[in-house]
Order: sequence, then structure tokens, then C-alpha cells
Amino acid sequence: MTSTGEHSRTDVPDRFDAEKPGKGEGRIKRKGRLTFRLAAIMFLLSALSEIASPGAEVPLFGAFRTGAAAVGYHLAYFFLYTSLAVGLWRGRRWGYALVFLGVALVTADTAQMLAHIDVIVAWLEELLEGFGAGAAFDRKLLATAIQAVSLSIAAGWWGFGAYTYFRRDYFHSSTSTIPSRTANRTRSMEL
Repeated sequence: MTSTGEHSRTDVPDRFDAEKPGKGEGRIKRKGRLTFRLAAIMFLLSALSEIASPGAEVPLFGAFRTGAAAVGYHLAYFFLYTSLAVGLWRGRRWGYALVFLGVALVTADTAQMLAHIDVIVAWLEELLEGFGAGAAFDRKLLATAIQAVSLSIAAGWWGFGAYTYFRRDYFHSSTSTIPSRTANRTRSMEL
């Protein structure tokens, strides 16, 4: 307090300071940390769901595949999701790159699946007939629903990729090759 009874700026702790007092003192809180950590948890859960039934059939290139193809498909996604969980949680630069690999993989997987939508609709009709509900669904409606869900998932990945790009400073380290937004601004101010 000053002699007039007012608080000076230095007397009042700022709860929005970048540094956290106490445990982890001196560490800088990076923007996007909560979002990337929550995403890491979700990717870990996705990895567990992939490994829960590694032999489950998957739609690949116009047919439902089982055996080694299905196991390889599920293992590829398991390793991608597990690596993403670790890379995002720890803010590693390879985690940044893996996000864009995931975007590319999901986009390609969605495209190959939608190219053979008739196979998936036939499989779903067969599955629904087993429950006695096959005739209750319109084939065109099923195809539209599958397309909408598939495109929504791909759009979600693209949105997460965009968020990751705009929060790339979260992955920045002293040896990083990822261009930092702060470094770009500093460079442009010097010119």
C-alpha cells in the first residue's frame, strides 16, 4: 500500500500472470494447454477402443476386411491415437506433426469409404435385418446418414488441425523447427 492508502500495481498479485507461483514456479503457461490435454485424453480413449476388438471387420476399398487387414487397420489407428495422446499431452513438436498426419489419414480413409458407400449400406441393411428392422430403413436415407457422419468426422479433424496450427506455439521449444507466431511477429517488426 502507498502512503495514501491506495494499492500500487505491484502490491496486488495478478492472477493472469503467465508464470504460476509455487509448484512449477518459473514455468510459462502455454495457450491451448487445457484443450490439447483434453484432446490427449480423448485420443487415449480412442486408442483403447481400437485395441478392444482388433479383429473387427473394417470397410476397406469396397469390401469389409477381416484378418490381417483388419488387425493392421486397427493397430495403425491405435498407434496414431496413442502417439497423439503422448505428443499432445507433453507438447512435443512431433505431436504437432502427427496431428496433420492424422488429418491426412482420416481424410483419405473417409474418401475411400465414401467412394464405396453402397458396400457399407448393404452391410448395415444386413445388420438391421438381423434385428428385424431392415425393411424399416430407406437405403438412400442410410447412405445420406453415413455420408453426413463421415464428413462431420473429417471436418472435425480439419478443425482440430486448424486449431493446432493457430496454437503451434504450444509445441514450440528452443530446438523446434515449427515457426512460432511470436518469432514471425518479432521478425516483421525488425524489418
